[in-house]
Amino acid sequence: MTQEKDSKQIAQEILSRSRTSENLKKVKNARIVLVVLGGLNVLVGAFYLFGQELELEGYSSLVVGAIFIGLFFLGTKFPLAALISGLSIFVLLHVLSAIVEPESIVKGIVLKIIFVVLLVRGIISVSKIPKIKEDDEELLDTF
Repeated sequence: MTQEKDSKQIAQEILSRSRTSENLKKVKNARIVLVVLGGLNVLVGAFYLFGQELELEGYSSLVVGAIFIGLFFLGTKFPLAALISGLSIFVLLHVLSAIVEPESIVKGIVLKIIFVVLLVRGIISVSKIPKIKEDDEELLDTF
């Protein structure tokens, strides 16, 4: 009887670790979205500044890019806060852009949807990850 209980506990532990691993991958993908958004904004800002076109848009893109990259690094310690902030900033920027230029809603709609879906999946996955113990280095290394 105890051997059967031990087997069930081991199976539950394996299943739990598998689910945690899957959720950690989703969070990691969402963090990658943050750094990609940051990189894209930095590139756009550099293009504007080096092209000497719209200086204000160039600087604002650089600032937004730095914020996204900062959120990527913040996500190692506070993934929920970083992902919610990143999603909020992303949505806010596109809503404001749509107000100023309504046709911008459909520009890059596929990428916008992919980024939002990945960020939302990351946010949902963070809540499913059990509290990581400091002595559990295996989980910390994957995160």
